[in-house]
Amino acid sequence: MLGPIDSQTGIVKVDLETTHPNDFAVLVEGLPPSAKEEADIREFFQKNAIKGRSNVEVVKVVIGWNLTQFEKTASELKGLREERRKLRANGEPCDQVTMRIEAEP
Repeated sequence: MLGPIDSQTGIVKVDLETTHPNDFAVLVEGLPPSAKEEADIREFFQKNAIKGRSNVEVVKVVIGWNLTQFEKTASELKGLREERRKLRANGEPCDQVTMRIEAEP
C-alpha cells in the first residue's frame, strides 16, 4: 500500500507493515494451450517454483483467459459441432469432424 510522498525527496513511502495478496502474486504467461486445469498448474509450480524444493506452497491458481482467442475457439467449436450434428442426421461419417473437435485447445 502506498503511503504519503516525502516532501523533501518526492519519494513515495511504501507501507511495509501490511500484507496484501499482490505481495505474493505471480503472473505467468506463455503456458501451453493444454494448460487448462488449475490443479495441474498448481502441482507444476509446487514442484518447480524454487530450484531444489519440491514442496512449495501454492495457495491458489486463477487462470485468466485471452477472451478474444476464447471467443474465436468457442465459435469454431460451435460450428464443428453443428457440422457433426448434420452429418450424423444424414447418416454420414463424422469421424474427421470429431477428431477436429477433440483436437481444439
